[in-house]
Amino acid sequence: MRFRRAHPLALTLLVSMFLTASLAAQSRDQLRDEVQQEVKGMAKLSQEIVDMVFSFSELGFQERWTVEYITGILSNEGFSIQMGAAGMPTGYIATWGSGHPVVGIMGDIDGLPETSQKPGVAYHDPLIPGGPGHGEGHNSAPAVDVVAAIATKRVMERHGIQGRDGWEPNKLGVFLSGGLDSSTILGMATQAQAQPIKSFTISFEADEYDELHYASAAARHFASPHAIYRVKPAETADLIGQIARVYDEPFGNSSAVPTYFCAKLARENGVTLLLAGDGGDELFAGN
Repeated sequence: MRFRRAHPLALTLLVSMFLTASLAAQSRDQLRDEVQQEVKGMAKLSQEIVDMVFSFSELGFQERWTVEYITGILSNEGFSIQMGAAGMPTGYIATWGSGHPVVGIMGDIDGLPETSQKPGVAYHDPLIPGGPGHGEGHNSAPAVDVVAAIATKRVMERHGIQGRDGWEPNKLGVFLSGGLDSSTILGMATQAQAQPIKSFTISFEADEYDELHYASAAARHFASPHAIYRVKPAETADLIGQIARVYDEPFGNSSAVPTYFCAKLARENGVTLLLAGDGGDELFAGN
């Protein structure tokens, strides 16, 4: 199992998983349930990570306290830590276990300029006016990633699992917005699997926000079976409360709404692993 910070804006969890012969008959559902129970048992740790990273509010390439805190937790759980990944002082790789393939989970940990915010307040109320902060919600990502990694590791240790292939090719899909990230991921997944990969796009009634034409072009290029769902304002309003309960704190990124609908659309089409990307549009000017 491996964690990697691919760059200072992202934390990537890499889990290498092979299923040993002695566990060939082990129910996947049973293992998943055990992981979920481990996650529930770390609810307090998860909240502490959310709060601590929120309090650090460090900008990209400067997340020294954040990285020291997160790697300390991982080290105490038996992960080995390598700092300076890719030549970046705050880049790190935390590893445990061995084997292939390597499965990745990514989340941002950097704060953003001028997003200082008092915790638990649902309106703009900065702790430091004009200062950096986590008003955009990046502080919640490392809690999810770290807890998921620890829970998976504990179950693997308990059953003597050296690794496990955690997905099935026919249940793989891509969240396709039509931007650089998702279009590239669709192309690479198609090439790697040597077969068309299902893609899923959320469309909007407001033309200025709708990027369906970009997504459709990418889907046609890669011969992807393309499912589309057009979100209506009324159903969006009905789900705000549910999405807020899932995040368990004020969350200033409106992409949570289309992400929910896209995941729902994918599950309805038999896809249980949905690939997505983040950061490429910002770095390379997008579409």
